[in-house]
Amino acid sequence: SMHVLANEVDKLSFYTLSHGRTEASEDDMKKVCISTDEYDAFAFANAVMNGQQQIALNILFDYKLRRVEPVIALGEISHVICDMAAIRAMTAEGASAAEISAITKYHEYRVGLFQKSLRGISEKRLHRALSLCVEADASIKNSSMGYMALEKLICGM
Repeated sequence: SMHVLANEVDKLSFYTLSHGRTEASEDDMKKVCISTDEYDAFAFANAVMNGQQQIALNILFDYKLRRVEPVIALGEISHVICDMAAIRAMTAEGASAAEISAITKYHEYRVGLFQKSLRGISEKRLHRALSLCVEADASIKNSSMGYMALEKLICGM
């Protein structure tokens, strides 16, 4: 989170200045900064797509602890899976990473990461993930399932 990072930079800056210095040391960082093990949407989607249920459930548990709304968590994973589907389709049509980058407005490096991740994911698995995202979306919006819908999505893969 950029907000967490900004707060830690501020804290480190004030600590350093309060000790009469203008340059922070590694020791200063260890004294005043917190470490964080936040996951991103790409890690979550990869865990789901690769059938790594325990990792995906751990990430979901982290989302619960941080009180991320289930619809936001689903939105993140759905966005990544939809991007995967689009990049797979463009790659299958023969588009280069540079061409895909120009179309999607993603950095070419990110497109390459998606393409690398997609090598181990079958077309059938990708379509199943999209279908499960649609089901989870309906469950979250039409009932009080919340995180249970996301757990169902993870276990359904």
